[in-house]
Amino acid sequence: MLKFDPKSGTFALKVTGFSAQGGTLRVTTDRFVIRSDELTWSEEAGRFVARTPNVQIIVSTDGRTVSAVVENTGTVPFTISEIAVVFFPPKSFSPPLHCKEHLQYVHHLSCNSAGVRLVGRKTVWSEGDERSYMVTVFHHPHTGDSLLIGSLPPSQTLSGVDVLHSAGHREGDFGFSLVAECQAEIQPG
Repeated sequence: MLKFDPKSGTFALKVTGFSAQGGTLRVTTDRFVIRSDELTWSEEAGRFVARTPNVQIIVSTDGRTVSAVVENTGTVPFTISEIAVVFFPPKSFSPPLHCKEHLQYVHHLSCNSAGVRLVGRKTVWSEGDERSYMVTVFHHPHTGDSLLIGSLPPSQTLSGVDVLHSAGHREGDFGFSLVAECQAEIQPG
């Protein structure tokens, strides 16, 4: 279950084997970066809305899916480069997710290089740190716990999952971020 808390501007994930607190939404543009935990949120018509002087963000979730809308309420266009719809760093998980204990199904842009590997581990077909597009699965083979993350239509973006590591060697703990690659200019209004 994925829940958004408008008081803190953060997400909580509660799935067997994958529990996290403090996940954020992050919008990166050519002019600014916005984080959901730095905004004031209100609930309107079953959605969560935050307003800044130039941007309105709307988050919707039904517990299993999440969507985000970014609107330009200012007078100058801006270009969104990326939206991290849900950003859960390694420290947000309790208990921690250990790379050596989890497998990941990775789906690259080319289906020729899709496959399963230990989280963060380099293989013949994978560098170990690239984005998994459209769908990924994290699996703990000893407990059987699995988490499927994917993007559903309709979407005007290319979506993927980045693994976030606690250390550069990619052998410690991990979290993840669901990312929408936008590259879209947002006009006022």
